[in-house]
Amino acid sequence: MSRHWEILDEVDSTSTQVQKTADTYPDVNSFACLAFSQSTGRGRFGKTWQSIEGNLFLSLYDRNLKTPLPLTSLSLAAALAAANAIKKYTGLSISIKWPNDLLLGGKKVAGILTEASGQNNSWNICTGFGINLSATPDPSAVDYDTTSLNSFLDEKIFSACHQDHTAAFAKMVASEWESCLKLDLDELLAALQTFGMLRPSAWIHKDSLGEALYSHVQVGIRHDGAIQLQAPSGDLVEVTSVNHPYRLSVQALQQEKRSVWTIDAGNSRIKARLFKYSQATQEYELVPNSGMSVESTSTPTAIKALLNNDPRLGNTEESLVCVCSVKSPEETQLLINQLKEKNRLVRQMPQRWLRLFCSLYNTQTIGQDRRALIEGFLASPHYAKKPTLLASLGTALTLDILRPKLGDNGLTFWTHMGGWISPGLTTMLESLAVQTDGLKQYITDQNCTATNSIPTNSTDAIWEGCLQSIDSTLEHVCHTHQLGQVILTGGDSVRLKQFSEARNLKQNWILDDQLIHDDQLIHKGIFALAFEL
Repeated sequence: MSRHWEILDEVDSTSTQVQKTADTYPDVNSFACLAFSQSTGRGRFGKTWQSIEGNLFLSLYDRNLKTPLPLTSLSLAAALAAANAIKKYTGLSISIKWPNDLLLGGKKVAGILTEASGQNNSWNICTGFGINLSATPDPSAVDYDTTSLNSFLDEKIFSACHQDHTAAFAKMVASEWESCLKLDLDELLAALQTFGMLRPSAWIHKDSLGEALYSHVQVGIRHDGAIQLQAPSGDLVEVTSVNHPYRLSVQALQQEKRSVWTIDAGNSRIKARLFKYSQATQEYELVPNSGMSVESTSTPTAIKALLNNDPRLGNTEESLVCVCSVKSPEETQLLINQLKEKNRLVRQMPQRWLRLFCSLYNTQTIGQDRRALIEGFLASPHYAKKPTLLASLGTALTLDILRPKLGDNGLTFWTHMGGWISPGLTTMLESLAVQTDGLKQYITDQNCTATNSIPTNSTDAIWEGCLQSIDSTLEHVCHTHQLGQVILTGGDSVRLKQFSEARNLKQNWILDDQLIHDDQLIHKGIFALAFEL
């Protein structure tokens, strides 16, 4: 196949760059990006890949990939491609640890990240190869032993100063990848066995805090390359190389009939929602009227109030808890520790990118709450596929724009365009109360009675002035970016929706007059980020 190559001295992420390049060449299906220096490399499950100059940073992107291999085996194919390239270029024999780690002398020498978007046998695959050619990461920065190819070579052929070897080796990796894609599944598995596929005999599934949730004993490898594990309950669970790290937990949760609590720890309130597994739909569903909300001025008091409101939240045998927090790391840890005193199955929302059908963004620059809101929107297929503004009205006002694009295969792909953060309604009111002694007496908890007339008293003037400011911001964003629907969420979203409707402002906002209120959006996103592919 003809592959478009891009070789750069420095890049943030080769995987991000190669997908950007692919967007500019719609008539080309295969791309490669090689960088000699990478600043924000990505590992599996949202982890950072330690990128040291002099090593290989290569990403291959294949649009509408055609291969006899099932999607679940592509990580194995990438591992085989890298192992073949290393053996041919250096003569070194590599061991492959399921699903796609490459070991040399029992130490990790390479890692592979395979990302997929698409559906129904029409997949876009981005495969990132990180191979230690001449340098190894700082041992304190990783939780495994590492080595480099140079460490096993008499002639140290790789270095940051000799990029010709790096480029030639990258071309060989790409060539081996293309050869592996022509194999059928039987041929792939047979080839992998020649490298001595290593499989741990026991698996301990851990959450983001390092706490073990379940232990599993390996039973074997299925024909499609998935590992089959036996859970403590005795049930068999299959794990594929493209599983989300918490997919395994969901299968075990379903078997054990556990419920799932999502915790949204905001600046002013902590909110909880309950999800339960439905035998009828074979999916987890949000339980109606299960919501709890308490003030979060004191985290210990807030958590105690939540546990008192619904004891199931603290029942290890009953539920698992997933936390999304915008509080400080210290306050977040305090919150998690207090929950763990009652329920050990607690974890913080993991860092990772958006699901299939959406462009990726850097999780380090987007807050947990915004990521959860976007993921909640993508997990709600009933929303119209049109340019959308997600507006969350809490202590801060956050705005995010998503645009749909219809692919050649008829599927809709979403792109996160970016967004804004500004003071929310409560913050505006509190600022006026602190800064203006004369107005403090007029700022009350009660809402104003919005009408089409000009406010005639100070209380209404303050409320309507703040709401009008937010309303004008949304109107400006919607008009400027030609948006077709607005999803309102957050603690003050009901107030803004009522205000806008009372003053007939809604039709000025949105092209198609679609204003939707969804106060469960962030909880849908927390659940989706933690448990779904």
